[in-house]
Amino acid sequence: MQLAQLNIAKTKYDLKAPQIKYFVDNLDIVNATAEKSLGFVWRLKDDSGSATSIQVFSESAYAFSFKKIFNKLI
Repeated sequence: MQLAQLNIAKTKYDLKAPQIKYFVDNLDIVNATAEKSLGFVWRLKDDSGSATSIQVFSESAYAFSFKKIFNKLI
């Protein structure tokens, strides 16, 4: 069985703001770890491998992720 998960968050600051630079700078590490994890199937990303440039809302202060996770029922 596969489970899809969509997360939407309105950030307090724009993704280019210095206040959240540490968070944004470490997204590649977090995503790489997720992709290597047991059961990982797929995540939303653009041609650069990131989802941060995909804009769904007119405000740039939204961040979202969409991923499919394999969940084995025992």
